[in-house]
Amino acid sequence: MPPQYSVVIPVYNSAAVVAATVAQTIAFFERCGASCEIIVVNDGSTDRSWEVVREIADVNACVTAIDLASNYGQHAATFYGLTLTTGDIVITLDDDLQQPPGEIARLIEKSEEGYDLVCGRFLRTRGAVRGLASGTIGLVDRWLFDRPRDFVFTSFRLMRRDVVERLRGYRLRDPYLRGVLVLCATNPANVWVEHRPRPVGRSGYGPIKIARFAARIWRTYRDLRGKHPRGPSLAFQVRETIGGGR
Repeated sequence: MPPQYSVVIPVYNSAAVVAATVAQTIAFFERCGASCEIIVVNDGSTDRSWEVVREIADVNACVTAIDLASNYGQHAATFYGLTLTTGDIVITLDDDLQQPPGEIARLIEKSEEGYDLVCGRFLRTRGAVRGLASGTIGLVDRWLFDRPRDFVFTSFRLMRRDVVERLRGYRLRDPYLRGVLVLCATNPANVWVEHRPRPVGRSGYGPIKIARFAARIWRTYRDLRGKHPRGPSLAFQVRETIGGGR
């Protein structure tokens, strides 16, 4: 039987905290008495992240660990994880405990009001630079992808199965998830959730990654609008897959 819930966690250089993220996620669903699968996608980490998530998958039947051959970016790694999910409800969250797994309850509660896409909206105020970047991306989302004015995208999100299936139908070379999700969800909503400071390390978004992110947004917009011949979808090279019966 498919699990009730699927959780996708993209991982990049989070060896010090990813084990706690997965453990708290498993504990949340055990408290709820709900079945779940957790798909952890190592996105070309250069630290010990793969060794850590591999050990987790070895001892937890509900965890599948995937080691990508290179760093494809958070959106692409998340998209790949989504294509492997089987649960009726699919949740994505980051690897660094800034989004406490216990807050998944708020996403679930909001979705039960009839929403097919729920994104957590963070209570903690971000720094000036990150706040400016998020605001700029929000304007781009509304301008290029017709995002609803009052809806805020975040990586802490819940999607119903039909939204994920529509998302999987898009054959994009380098997907920008926010832009595609606008087309896949019919009734999106936000809910306020706790957002904690990163317990270790710092954000991996430097100038190079920001430039790659901007290019991804443009390519997705171009492909969705048919202004450029659509090529093959992004081909993921996977070094190893552990657990989950795969």
